[in-house]
Formats: sequence, C-alpha cells, structure tokens
Amino acid sequence: MYKLECSVSVGCTISKGLKNCEFNYYVNPKFEDELKQIKDAGINAIELFFGAGVYARGDKIIKNFKKALKIVKKSGLRLNSIHFPFGPAWADLACPYEEDRIEIVKWFGKMFKISNKLKPVAYVFHPGAYNIKEEQRELCMSQLVKTVDELSTYTDSYVCVENMVGGILLNTLDKLLDYAQRTKKGYVIL
Repeated sequence: MYKLECSVSVGCTISKGLKNCEFNYYVNPKFEDELKQIKDAGINAIELFFGAGVYARGDKIIKNFKKALKIVKKSGLRLNSIHFPFGPAWADLACPYEEDRIEIVKWFGKMFKISNKLKPVAYVFHPGAYNIKEEQRELCMSQLVKTVDELSTYTDSYVCVENMVGGILLNTLDKLLDYAQRTKKGYVIL
C-alpha cells in the first residue's frame, strides 16, 4: 500500500513595495527558519510556492528562485512540487497571443532547468487569467494545452494545471475533462 507523505505548501517570497515602477520581491529572510520549523514538526516534504508577483520578471526573479531552491536543498526537505503564481504579465499559460505564449514557455523552461536538479515531483500552475471572455475560451483552452505540452518537454516532472474557481477555463468538471482529453502530457490537480 502507498503511504502518502505529509507535505505542506510554503511561500518563499515577500514584497518590498514599488521601486522604479516595478514591484520588488525578495526571498523572505524567515524562509530558512520556516523550513526548519516544518522539518522539526516531522514533515519531510514541501510544495514551494514561488509567489514572485504577477508583474515581476527578469533576472531578479531568477536570482530569488535560485536562492530559494538553495535554501530548500540545504533544509533536507523533499520538494514535492513548485507552485507558480498566475497573472497577466508572465504566468498566463493560456495567453491568446502566440508570440507572448512562446516567451512564457521559454521563461518557464528556464525556471524548470534551474529547479529540475532538485527533482520536484510536479510543477503546478493555474490555467489562465481571470479576464478571459467566453468568446476567447476555445482559443485560450487550445493555447493552454499547447503550452503545457511544450513545457513538459523541459522536465521529467509532472506539469499540472490546478482547477481554479473564478476563471472560465477549468472551473467545471466538464471543462477539466475536456482539458485532460486534449493534453498529451499535462495533468490536472483538483
């Protein structure tokens, strides 16, 4: 019989406000202590929530991501998954604009290459932005499927899309089943 290991989701970033018209996110100085408390409580695995901010991007994010992963590795905790935020800037896997969608795949491919060394079981995403209109739903669903299947080529880990109340892509069981039938390599988390 498979024994499900106890795991906890833990965020690693905090905001330090707006500077030069850009939101600044940093690895929480208490992150290492939080991981120690988790381990001391007898929990051996975590989901790393990398909340870099829906508008944050670039080299600072990569630097923070590497720093957070180094702290996780040092903690001795197993990395069950990495949960990425969603938003209009760089994390919308269902982006209807093909040039932007391609950049999103490259961005997360870069993030996967950095974190694959810790062998997370899964990468977890939300299906798309809240502002998708019904007439865009089919296009965005196709983009979501294409993006997830392409991202799967960057890793041996599962690439999972979490259902999301509020958006129209995967907010019902029928839509989840539609997605599951269309994707070749993606998974769904309920």
